[in-house]
Amino acid sequence: MSEYLGIDMRRLYLLLFFFSFSGILFGATTYTSTTTGGDWSVGSTWVGGSVPGTNNTTITIDGSVYSTTSLTFNSNVDLTVNSNDTLIINGDLSLNSNNTFTIQTGAVVIVRGNFTSNSNLNIAADAYFIITGNVTLNNNSTITSASTPSQIFVGGTADWGGHVSGNATDCPAGGTSYNTGCNYGDVIDLINDPISSVVNESCTPQPGFYSSGNPTSNSIVSTGNTINLSANPDPGTASYTYYWTGPNFSYSSTSTANTSISSATTSMTGYYTFYDINSAGCYSKDSTYVLVSDCGTGSSYFSRDNYTGNWSTITSWGSPNDSWRPLPPPTDGTSTGSSQSLSINGYITLNGNYTVGNSNQTICDTLVITGDLYMTSNSMTIGPSGVLIVLGNFNAGSGSLTNNGRVIFASDFIKPSSYSFSGGGSTYVFDATPNAPFYTPTGDETYLQSDDPDLYSFYTSVSCGGAISGGSISTDQSICPGDVASAFSNVAAASPGSGFTYQWYSSTNSSNPSTGTWTAISGETGLTYSPGSPDSTTYYYRYANKGAGCSAVSNVLTITLYPVPSVTITGDTTGCETDVITLTADPGFSVYSWSQGATALGSLQSQDVTLQNVTPPSTNISENFTVTVTDSNNCIATDTHTVNVFRIPETGPDYHIKNNKY
Repeated sequence: MSEYLGIDMRRLYLLLFFFSFSGILFGATTYTSTTTGGDWSVGSTWVGGSVPGTNNTTITIDGSVYSTTSLTFNSNVDLTVNSNDTLIINGDLSLNSNNTFTIQTGAVVIVRGNFTSNSNLNIAADAYFIITGNVTLNNNSTITSASTPSQIFVGGTADWGGHVSGNATDCPAGGTSYNTGCNYGDVIDLINDPISSVVNESCTPQPGFYSSGNPTSNSIVSTGNTINLSANPDPGTASYTYYWTGPNFSYSSTSTANTSISSATTSMTGYYTFYDINSAGCYSKDSTYVLVSDCGTGSSYFSRDNYTGNWSTITSWGSPNDSWRPLPPPTDGTSTGSSQSLSINGYITLNGNYTVGNSNQTICDTLVITGDLYMTSNSMTIGPSGVLIVLGNFNAGSGSLTNNGRVIFASDFIKPSSYSFSGGGSTYVFDATPNAPFYTPTGDETYLQSDDPDLYSFYTSVSCGGAISGGSISTDQSICPGDVASAFSNVAAASPGSGFTYQWYSSTNSSNPSTGTWTAISGETGLTYSPGSPDSTTYYYRYANKGAGCSAVSNVLTITLYPVPSVTITGDTTGCETDVITLTADPGFSVYSWSQGATALGSLQSQDVTLQNVTPPSTNISENFTVTVTDSNNCIATDTHTVNVFRIPETGPDYHIKNNKY
């Protein structure tokens, strides 16, 4: 009995184990988040309204889900974050025995705390797993990734346990602690990854540890000297990592926010960004601009290198170092900061007037002033690569200008004898009667066009708001001598903008406005023009101008004058009233029209005409015969031929001499 009881009890235990295990295998509960996601602990985040348990569950993240507390999964949990979805845990994540964690392609998992696992973790290619705290893996955990380097970032220590199999955490020579050769990243690598903004935006609350004042540098730095980067973070009692990144440069420290770069080169010019990063991977950042140059060094104001911008835009300038900035440099010569030295290192446009205060100006690249330039007791230096264009007036005081580059003054030029010009650069003055004692400019606008066509093209583009078009006119004509040509029509006015004046020009020896002899047509200043009856082939164009060198010409039109046709009649010059008279005109015309006196004889497709029984009046006469011909150009010519027609004497009885004898 007891033997059978023992057998039955063993069977009972086996059955109980089987059913228990079957419950594990077949009784797992499935949870799927809604596509809108939400708080992990809220039922509405999940399809069906139930929050997932921590045992014997299959959980799928199919939206953007976050947890405000730590998550721990005990056993038999299959957790999957679908492609392009997000799981953020504001705490720790712990996976105990028999769990599987899968992060699919494009998914993002952020753990703002520690990650501990005794289970398998599979990360697909281009999926992110970010742990801002420590990592601990135990019991032969497997962690693999389909991408190298893996998109794993660890902010704290990483203890892979020595039992990990898989490639996601490989380090050179089998190391287990992070270094720059490991197949995963740390918090600094995260900053340089495109995902960093997503990580920072998801910080709850947002970081409030912004640096005290902007980062600064000793820019402008001469080549070969040292770049000094400084920041004044105010992290309080929290632990931070300080990090600088710039052109081919990075620096990190947990103790000091300041660093330097020796032997500066021009390739180091650019923005240097400072980060202070807390243990949760949240950060604040700000930037300072560093210019490495041998032109304009030591200037308080300096524009960004190789940057095109407007004077009034703060981003055109290097980051501020003093309390009177970050406003752009003043332009009135009196405001705070007007006495600070300044250098132009990019292409800067100043819209309006510029009064230089008591400071030195250095133009290393390009400065365009659309208004007037007033210079008092100060100096301006144009570097060898510098260009200064003043579209308004130039009015100098008692300072100096050293031009080693190129300068254009487009309007009035006033320079007293006390103002000094020097340097070997080119200075173009468009003022016809400049007030410039003891100074002879390189040339005027016309000279600039031939001397430096590239600069002239650039000048017209900035002074005219773009390349000037003279518009277009229509159309070519061919006319016969003496005909009146049709008026030229306006197809398109000059552009861009408005305010153009016009003048029509003509030439009889050139179809190119740049060659030959062209004469302004008196009084013709409109968009259209009626050329009348030219006496030879003539060319025409319309000139458009709105001042300051903003001028251009239209296309050239031609009035072609056909050759003058001529015709001659040959034939009889005398005849009697009953004779047959034959006249012949020159051959080669398309139409012949004959007339006798005022009587038309018709249009004949013949050069000959035969006239019979010409009956004169009671006396002998001279009769005019005229031919009108049309040539292949539809031009007309005429000729008149005179024929003397005589009466035949009458011999009838009435005309006999009376015989008185009979």
